[in-house]
Order: sequence, then structure tokens, then C-alpha cells
Amino acid sequence: MSSRRLIQYLTAAILLLLGVIGYGVYLLGSLSRPAHPTVRIVTNTLNQIAVRKVNSTNVLATLAGRISWGSIESTNYQTYINNLRGIGCPEETVRDIIITDISKLFAKRRAALRAQLQPYKFWQTGDALQNDYSSNPELQRQLQELEKEQRALVKELLGVDYRTEMNRYWLDENYEERMYGFLPAEKQDQLRALQSKYDDLEQEIYTRSKGMLLDEDQEQLRRIEKQRESELAQVLTPEELEEYQLRNSSTANSMRAQMTGFQPSEEEFRRSRPQLRVDAIENYIRGLVAAAPEQKHRFFTQAARLDARFSQPCFQLGRLYALKKDYRVALGWLERVDRLDSHYFEAQFLLGICRYYTGDYAGAETAFRLVAEAVPLNEVFNNLGAAQSRGNSPQTLENFKKALDGDDSDPDYHFNIGYALWKRGQFEAAADSFRASLDRKPNDPDATLMLGRCLSKSAPRPNDPKRDGLERLKLNFEETAYRQLKAELGVK
Repeated sequence: MSSRRLIQYLTAAILLLLGVIGYGVYLLGSLSRPAHPTVRIVTNTLNQIAVRKVNSTNVLATLAGRISWGSIESTNYQTYINNLRGIGCPEETVRDIIITDISKLFAKRRAALRAQLQPYKFWQTGDALQNDYSSNPELQRQLQELEKEQRALVKELLGVDYRTEMNRYWLDENYEERMYGFLPAEKQDQLRALQSKYDDLEQEIYTRSKGMLLDEDQEQLRRIEKQRESELAQVLTPEELEEYQLRNSSTANSMRAQMTGFQPSEEEFRRSRPQLRVDAIENYIRGLVAAAPEQKHRFFTQAARLDARFSQPCFQLGRLYALKKDYRVALGWLERVDRLDSHYFEAQFLLGICRYYTGDYAGAETAFRLVAEAVPLNEVFNNLGAAQSRGNSPQTLENFKKALDGDDSDPDYHFNIGYALWKRGQFEAAADSFRASLDRKPNDPDATLMLGRCLSKSAPRPNDPKRDGLERLKLNFEETAYRQLKAELGVK
């Protein structure tokens, strides 16, 4: 939980407590003085949930002798709730008192965990300065577990979600209501648990990588996203999934962005996103859930045939064929992916690769350029430069350098720059790039060969199969990681 969010929650808790105190003052002032307290005290019959006790200096206990707050309060939350209800406390006030008390309890436990961090030393720099949660994965894990425990306790005692209850006090915090408000309460809880599970899995990767995502990290993120989509499709009915996507999918978000200034009605917005056949959606879901590639292919093909407007199975089929290097068949499917599809830019990226390997370098350049304008990733600039290199474009070196600026550790980016310089006859500069490539990948035969060509100042010769077409493409496309980083940095 961020510091800003924690401050908001604690502020809300303090406001709730002040309201409770005011209510208690009113209640006490309205009671007549009985000979003996009329409150029926419930003894602790459940196991103690959390040990905490307000001292006799409690404000309500000092206001009057008619009711002792100590006789109402309990170290057992369930008993505490029963006692509050026993004096006629409104249910909403009971909820506010208990949530406030739990917030205070867990705030102390968080403070104890944060005490593990070393004091801030303003004079330190670099790694020595990195003494926050991101540099202490175990502490971050413990804080996440503490938040889960707090939410579970509130849910068990009061039947409500802690985060949702706290969000009611902040006008800008309606995310979960927007996501899940159309679903019954039981499914809302299922989706919260599902999203929390996969968010935690993603966060573990980002924490471990410290912002430097390796290829295996990116592959893990892709698998997690696919698993999330598959499980989501199992929790929701096709109709509910449709409603969820209208509110939260990348496709719907793209539509909202493109319709800025139009302000469509709900009916107009729904019409702009064509209603798909339910049996097509069901086959698509089966394809996502299926484990074997053959089963995936069968279900995705059936979904695409049942509804020609259904773009998502076309993307999945294009991706399957591209992975098998059947580029010509993949082209046909990828070209059918709709502009509003959430996978549109990844489809264009794969389309560029397929066109490149089938000899359509101009078409590949068009596809990569379109993606670069929307998702300026290193791999996109690299592939754009590779397509331009095959046509000897003057922009080739510029795009190769953009890729290298984003990741100096990648040997392929150094190789491509060296290759572009060699084609221009700049042998010394090209040799430096090939050396840099070999520093990062020593056993690279092509880089070794090209370094030798540069040292001997051997110029390119037409139709030389050993030296033609050595540009290196990237096959990974990390749009999800890029957009998440963009959101975290607040970049528009």
C-alpha cells in the first residue's frame, strides 16, 4: 500500500472515530440515570482475535458514570460487536467503530515492520540510498500479507470489503465500483480475489527485476496475463464477461478515447461495439483455457468462423501460426484484427515480422512504424530499423540507435548498428559496435565474421549470401509492461 493511500485511510479512520465519539456523547446525554447499568454484557466466548484494550482514559468513559465504555469494549471483536448492538448502536456506526479500531491496530503492526528499514541518510548516494520497500522484497511481502490479513478480518467480522468501505470516503476512488458494480456481491468478491492474486504475481516480478525486465521476466508476465484472462472467463458467464469488457477492456478504453467530444449514449456505445454471438465467445473462452496447441487452434478457428466480426480469435490464430513460423498463413489472420481490439498493436507487430520474413519489407516498415508511434518500445524501433535496412533507408541507423538507447546491454542492438555502419563503409565505427556486441555475447559467429570484415575493410558486395540480410529482429513485444510503467510514472 502506498504512503499516500495509507495517509488517506488513517485520516478517514480518525474522522470516523470523531463521529463515533460525537454519537456517544449524544447517546449518553439522552439516557436517564438508572440505579444499575441496563446494558447486558456478553462474555468472551470466542477465541481472542487481537489483543488491544483502550485505557480508562477513554473519552466516553469519562463523560458519564451511567455506562462504562470498558464494559462495552472487548479484546474479542465479535464480542465487541455484540455489545455495541446491545446498546442500540446503529449498524453503520458499529461498522465504523470496528473498522476504525482495526485500522489503528494494523497501523501499529505496519509501523513495527517499517522500523526494519534503516534511518534515512541524506548524504548517501546510489545503491546505498536505496533503502525503501523496493530494496527489501521480504518486507514488501510482509506488508502485503498484513493488508490481506486486515481485509480478511474485516470481511469475516462485518461482511464487507475493507478497501471498498474506505474508498467510500474519497470521491476519486471508485475504481472497484466501476469494475465490479454490475455483478452480484459474491462474484465481486471472487473477482477481487482473482485480481489480487495476479497483481501480486506481477508485482513479485517487478520487485525482483528492479525495473530491468529480462526476457524470462517478460515471458512470465505474458503467461500471468493469459492465466488471468482464462480464469476470468471461467468465473463470469459470457454475458457478464461482455459487461466486464465494456467497462474495463483495452478495446473499450480505446473506443472511449476515440469518441472524445462525441459523448455517446449507452445505447450508441454498445452499438459501436458489435454484439458477438454467444457461441463464438464460448469457443474463444475454451481456446484460452485449453492446454494443447491443437485444441486452442480448433476452438479459435471455430470462434472465428461462427462470427466473422470477432477479432480476438483471429489474433490468437495469427500468433499461433507465427510461433510455428508459418508466416504466410499467419498474415491472413493478423490482417483481420480490428483496430479496436485490445491486441491490435501486438497484431501489427507480429504482422511486421511476418511481412519481413516473406520479403515484404515495405509492408513490414509500415506495420512497425504504426506500432512505434503508439508503443515506442526498443524492440519496435529495432525491427523498424531492420525493415528499413533492407531497403537502404537513411533512417535505418537512427532507429537502431533508438533501440540501443533503451537497452545498451542487448548484443543484437549493437550488432545491428555495426551492420548498418558497415554497409555505409564506416569500418572503424562498425568495428567498435561489433566489439561491443561480442563483449555481451562472446561466442557470436556472425559478429566475429563481421568484425573481421571491418578490420580488413572489406566492403559489401552485391548478392553475397554470407553478408546479406544479417539484420536481427526481436520477437518479444512487451506492451503490457510498457503501459503499466507509463501509468506508474504518470506519463500521458
